[in-house]
Formats: sequence, structure tokens, C-alpha cells
Amino acid sequence: EILLDTELFLHISCMFFPVLGLLCVLRYTIQGVGFTNLAMFSGVAEMIARILVSVLAVPAFGYIAVCFGDPTAWMAADLFLVPTFIVIYRRLKSRGVVMNN
Repeated sequence: EILLDTELFLHISCMFFPVLGLLCVLRYTIQGVGFTNLAMFSGVAEMIARILVSVLAVPAFGYIAVCFGDPTAWMAADLFLVPTFIVIYRRLKSRGVVMNN
């Protein structure tokens, strides 16, 4: 039973690795151009999502909700990071920092 639960957890997590990849690229890009506080807020979004899953979803859905805890946190961070990246990119582009090819 433990192996089946582990397999379920890994299958669910692996399906969301592209979401995690996007999170890493955006977070470290935002951090790299000097907006470290905004990059940190994506971690706060992840923490809030994990708390909400733990408090609301786990009691209602059990172990399957635990399996979706990390992916939910990654999506919450991406929901913050994507618009943040767009705003920062436009701001840097208007200042002439970002060049067009």
C-alpha cells in the first residue's frame, strides 16, 4: 500500500513538473534582475496555498489532496509570478534595459 501511495504521489507531481519549471525560471529571472522581494512573495504564495490545501482539501479528500499539495503551491506561485514578470519585463523594456532582437 505504501508503494502504491508513493507511486500516486510521484505520478501526480511529475505531471506538474512543467509548472515547477516555469516557477523556477520566472522566480530566478525576477530575482536576478533585482526584484528580490517580489521573488520572495512567490514563496509566500506557495506557503499560503499549502496551508489552504492542508486545512481545506485534506480533511475533505484525504491522501489525494496531499498528493496535489505541491502542484497547487507551484500553480499559486505561477499565478503570482507570470503577471509580475510581465510587468517587470515591460518596465525594463521601457527603460531600454531589454533590447529587441
